[in-house]
Amino acid sequence: MQNRRDIRGRVLEFGDNYYTTKFGGNHVTRSEILYPVEGNRDASIVGDLTTGAGLESESFDCIVCTQVLGYIYDIKAAIWNAREALKPGGVLLVTISTITKISHEDMASWGDYWRVTRLGAKKLFEEVFAPENITVTSYGNVYAATSLLYGVSKEELTSEELDYFDSEYEMLVCVRAVK
Repeated sequence: MQNRRDIRGRVLEFGDNYYTTKFGGNHVTRSEILYPVEGNRDASIVGDLTTGAGLESESFDCIVCTQVLGYIYDIKAAIWNAREALKPGGVLLVTISTITKISHEDMASWGDYWRVTRLGAKKLFEEVFAPENITVTSYGNVYAATSLLYGVSKEELTSEELDYFDSEYEMLVCVRAVK
């Protein structure tokens, strides 16, 4: 992961701390897990990214937000509250799907609202972060996209099939935003 150096200090992740553990290593001093409702025994914070409930202002060095924003209706409020929870100089790392099947389980629990392109992500984040502090990249191609939709796992594809980028078939948008 090209942004692993950002996963340091006090880190917040959603649902579990997979990426914090995998990429943060001994650079992480405290790992927090946010979950929107009671019941996730691994969660250290029960809160709401849309309202900011449960989040302390300027308290995180890094927030890892993978595949979360598409399931939040008020995506602008979520981005704003994530920024507010970052310390000055803190980094928000986000991934958002552009091509994927609907998750009926998530739709029933909290919703499945958005698919965001690279341009859409850039515009959303520029409303909250200084444009010069935002990097937006995307990944995908037609073969990888159709494989995903057919349920083919990444282990069944070669790195050449996955690594080729075609801007007409963005599958994943990644945002790095610094407060």
